[in-house]
Amino acid sequence: MKKLVSDELHPTFKARGFKKKALTFYRSDGDNFALVQLEKSRTSTGASVDFAINLGIFSRRVQQGLARVMKLPKVGSVPSEAECHLRRRIGSLKPERLGKWWTVRADTDRSELGGKLRSVLETHVFPFLDARATDEDLRDHWMAAVDRAREGLALAVLLRDLGPSEELGPLLERLRMRTPPDAKDVIAAIEKFAAKP
Repeated sequence: MKKLVSDELHPTFKARGFKKKALTFYRSDGDNFALVQLEKSRTSTGASVDFAINLGIFSRRVQQGLARVMKLPKVGSVPSEAECHLRRRIGSLKPERLGKWWTVRADTDRSELGGKLRSVLETHVFPFLDARATDEDLRDHWMAAVDRAREGLALAVLLRDLGPSEELGPLLERLRMRTPPDAKDVIAAIEKFAAKP
């Protein structure tokens, strides 16, 4: 896995302005971060490593806005994929929308696998991240289709801060209707947004 990452993938990420931290590549875009994480499967062994590709966008504005309405853990100077506000697995971006895992073994042709992965990066990953790099891009993405409560709260921050403000009330109402009663932290955050001008 290390040779695949260092020889086949790192140069592609570096050319796109990404830095590397363990199995995560990240790029800072102002106050936002774009991340690509290679997630090893729990079933991986020394002889065979299965991995998936996870994507994330982190917004400092969203983080600060959410921290005003709910308790959040402190985020380091480089967020993890799990701390990102927009998170996707590569399989959700591909037309077949299937979970995709790759395998590296001692007999794997790393050059061939690297070529396939670079193609996926160029065709799906980089365009997805580039189209959502700014807060305005994130807002527009979520306005088209918010399908997760936490993303809805992130959108509420961006609508409050960037507009259009007339969309905030209807969003909060949709979130109230979709949020299960046991998600008390989300419900409390929705009400805090509704109470603030």
